[in-house]
Formats: sequence, structure tokens, C-alpha cells
Amino acid sequence: MASRAPVTPLHRLRLFFIFFYFSNLFPIYTKRRFVVVFCLMEQLMCIALAIYFEARGESSLGQWAVGNVVLNRVRDPRYPSDACLVVKQGPWSAGLPIRHKCQFSFYCDGKPEYVFDDRAWMKAVRMAGMSYTLDVVGGATHYHTHKVSPDWSAEMNLTRVVGNHLFFK
Repeated sequence: MASRAPVTPLHRLRLFFIFFYFSNLFPIYTKRRFVVVFCLMEQLMCIALAIYFEARGESSLGQWAVGNVVLNRVRDPRYPSDACLVVKQGPWSAGLPIRHKCQFSFYCDGKPEYVFDDRAWMKAVRMAGMSYTLDVVGGATHYHTHKVSPDWSAEMNLTRVVGNHLFFK
């Protein structure tokens, strides 16, 4: 399996500018502000990666909805309380995620996560930020596309259909 390198130097520069955007949201000028903003940015980037690789071709609402699922899992005690851990959740072996066993399929599909579409990446970052504002999927913690029918979907309640994705609670 290829090594994971989702953020290129160009994207690191963009992260730097996003950091300053978010840092202005905190009026307290202390070292703690840097830590809080850095943690928020890390969470935001993990959500943006999930949006980019899981819903890049969806509408803005569809991407927003995928970001909501990540955050709904963060808020749910059954899942990790960190967006990055939610996105990477799944069994591991020999230091690598087991192929096709992760909660978010892009993370363990065996393909490297390279961001190649700058416009889509920046939209994913914006939609990740929007995901914090309003839950558009009614608390959904699961989703899948119309192309598949996982066993768990029969046991859950459908909350919304957005584009090619069905959302469940």
C-alpha cells in the first residue's frame, strides 16, 4: 500500500492562510489561542479530506452533508471524539489500515490520498467549515451511495437523501 501524503506543500501554504482566518475568530490573544486554532484546523482538514475523497463530485449540499456525518459521529459517544480519529476509524494490521474495512472507504481503499484538484479541495475546506454551522442530515451517523446496499442500512432509519448519498441515523 502506498504511503499517505494527502497534503502537498501548496496545500500547506493554504492551510497557513486558513489558520489566520480562523485565528481571527478568537479574541483572546494568548498562546492557548494558537493551540485551539491549530486543533480546529487539524479537525477541519480531516473533515475536508473526507469530503474531498467521499463526495468531491456532489453538490455543495451533498458535501456539507458528508461533513455533518463526521461531526455527528464526533458528538456520538459510540465513536471517537476527534474528527481525524473518526475518519481513520477501522481495524489496523502491521501499522496500516485493513483494506476495505474502514468507516470511510477512501482511507483504506489501497489508493494514496493525493489532492489533485485545487478548486475541489478549497470547496471541500469551505464545506468542512460549513459543516460546523448546521446539521442538514438530521443527526445521521452513516451514509452510503445508491450503488451499494450495506447490511447495516436495513437496521437504521433513513434521514435524508442528498444527491447520490443516502443518510441514516
